[in-house]
Amino acid sequence: MVQRIGVGSVGSRLRINGGTLRVTIQGTDLLLGGDIILSVNDIDVTAPTITESFALGAGDSYDRTVNTIGSLKAGDQLVLKVLREGKIVKLTTTMEL
Repeated sequence: MVQRIGVGSVGSRLRINGGTLRVTIQGTDLLLGGDIILSVNDIDVTAPTITESFALGAGDSYDRTVNTIGSLKAGDQLVLKVLREGKIVKLTTTMEL
C-alpha cells in the first residue's frame, strides 16, 4: 500500500498514487487510499504467510523485488501492476541516470 510518493522519484514518474485518508490504527499513523503494488517487473509482491514467516527464505518476494529494482540501469524498463480504485493498472517507465 503506497502512502507517499517523493517529488521527482521513480514513483512520481510512474504516476503512482499515494494515500489521502489519514488514519491512526493502534497508535500508528497511516495514509490510506493509495495504490497497492501487486507486481514489479513480473515479480508478485506478496506478504509471507504465517508458515512462511518461520521458514528459511521468508520475504523472498521482497528481496527479489528490491534486487530487481536495484539492478536496473538507464534505459531499462520498470513495469508495475497496481490495484487502483478496484482495477488493475499497468504502469511503465524507462529508468534514467
